[in-house]
Amino acid sequence: MGYKHGSSHKQLIADVVAKFFRCVDFMISAEGFPIKSSREMCLKLSKRCLPYAEEYAPHLVEEVRGIADGGGISFEEALSLNCMFEMFDLAVPAIRAGLLGCTSFAASRTATAHGEALIGQTYDIQHIFRKHGIILRIEPENGPTCLVYALTGTVGQLGFNSAGIALVSNYLMSKDARAGVPTFFILRNVLHQDTIADAISAVTQARRAKGWNYMLCSQEGEIIDIETTATAFEVQHAREDHIGHSNHYLSERLKQYDVRVYDHTFLRQGRIDALLRQKLGKITIKDLQDFTRDHVGYPSSICRHDGDDPFSGVTLASVIMQPARATAWLSPGCPCENKYYEIVL
Repeated sequence: MGYKHGSSHKQLIADVVAKFFRCVDFMISAEGFPIKSSREMCLKLSKRCLPYAEEYAPHLVEEVRGIADGGGISFEEALSLNCMFEMFDLAVPAIRAGLLGCTSFAASRTATAHGEALIGQTYDIQHIFRKHGIILRIEPENGPTCLVYALTGTVGQLGFNSAGIALVSNYLMSKDARAGVPTFFILRNVLHQDTIADAISAVTQARRAKGWNYMLCSQEGEIIDIETTATAFEVQHAREDHIGHSNHYLSERLKQYDVRVYDHTFLRQGRIDALLRQKLGKITIKDLQDFTRDHVGYPSSICRHDGDDPFSGVTLASVIMQPARATAWLSPGCPCENKYYEIVL
């Protein structure tokens, strides 16, 4: 799988690796850190995460090796790319620029018009990566088949599987970041699980490198949100038949770990909660698609537009998933400018 991914997207992978190091360079220079080579720093930091990744998901480490071989880059570069958000936290922990800002959401069976749970998110990242989103179909020898949305050259960020488990997530920055299992490995490993209980364990039992929010939905309609730091976590069920999340901790116990990075996270949290409440009991797929196009607080709104600066934030894609029917709807780019395409597993 890894080699096919790499060889099929060779030029894109070379481009995304170069852009990743440019992005870290920008962050470091913006903060005035006296570091000569962000590339060498990232390679060293990601190497510290490798033993934990090998223990947690050796098959994904081998997949990253395949991506490197097929893509014509070094394994160290591929590993560093797959530790992207760990690099942001470990390399530039003091950064305060609001570059990332995904908004995720889920609606239970009783919250929707058709009686089946829905889950989705806007996937926001730096503008420089705008052309690098791909869809991977994973068919392992053992375990469920997965459809995964991924940044080119990585093992994946969100998706759903044939066991009826769907996953979305949000960037969180916690004060206890450390060498540990990279977030991309955890996200992908969740989608290799057959049950929602095992999916939860894939998050909570990992020696995590950093904070992150993981939102899960099962084909039975169970909705679970797991806020994590590197060393702590809290599992929450959907509040009032729906749940929304942006980029700050909601758990009172975990707020002490929060690094306040994005002022607009509070606006987006309020907006997604309000939008879900307004339609509660009659939410449709189209409603959720419309929610992703919300421009309150523009340009740092749910539908993200921060200009053409390569290091500003933008919505790379938006996705809505219906795990009971193994179906998703994906809009590439800003959803206000693009239509949704149906994808069936």
